[in-house]
Amino acid sequence: MFGDHAGHIVYEGKGNFLIGVSTWGDFTYQGVQVNYTRIKRDVLHGVHVLEATKLPLPPPLRNPDIEPSYPSTWDPHFTRIGQRWYVAYVESPSQGGANWDHHPALARGGVSAGLSDLTLVGRDAPLNQTEGMVMQKVAHTWYVLCVSSGGERGGLPEKYRIYNLNMVFLGYLNADFTSNIPHPMVTPLPVGGNTKWIMLTFDGTDFYGWTGPEPLDYGTHGKFYVMDGPTWDGYYEFPPRKP
Repeated sequence: MFGDHAGHIVYEGKGNFLIGVSTWGDFTYQGVQVNYTRIKRDVLHGVHVLEATKLPLPPPLRNPDIEPSYPSTWDPHFTRIGQRWYVAYVESPSQGGANWDHHPALARGGVSAGLSDLTLVGRDAPLNQTEGMVMQKVAHTWYVLCVSSGGERGGLPEKYRIYNLNMVFLGYLNADFTSNIPHPMVTPLPVGGNTKWIMLTFDGTDFYGWTGPEPLDYGTHGKFYVMDGPTWDGYYEFPPRKP
């Protein structure tokens, strides 16, 4: 039992779901990994106990200054673009105390090969306080989004970062910063021939207010927020599906 966290559910059609999670559990600074499974069951309703296996992501970087080192991965986000699967995720050479070091990465599968042969597209290794991976199509182009919190190397700002599918940094998302690591879940809604943009995130308030050692403390991440965005007239990012 890992007490899985930061999951992503993808509906693949014909009743099939792809599920990925991060194995945080009662985290003891001895490594985190991404597990995944596929299942033909409606996991959006009810309670389910599922068997999962480790996602074969590219080998993460190690921190040569720390022994033993526990290179880790978390925050998976899956998207199938054309005939390839893309997986955005966090790569972390080390964790805990002053050793927190985590940055965005992107892996890609082979043509029609599923998730069994993922190779590294790129990583932004100089970053050390960035996570919350999301992939989203905007104006017919796919982007990788993530968030940099306070404490980034070089005094970089607390902002949402934007990359292309080659993991080239493009700039920052124009959105309010609500907590220490508010994931940029940008979402297009088809409304009456237009696309309404919103962002789903959280405000970072811990359930017990950092009083510890309660079982639910950091990681509960606070209240759910829906942030308002613009409406693009006469345009569908994703047309509505027929019932």
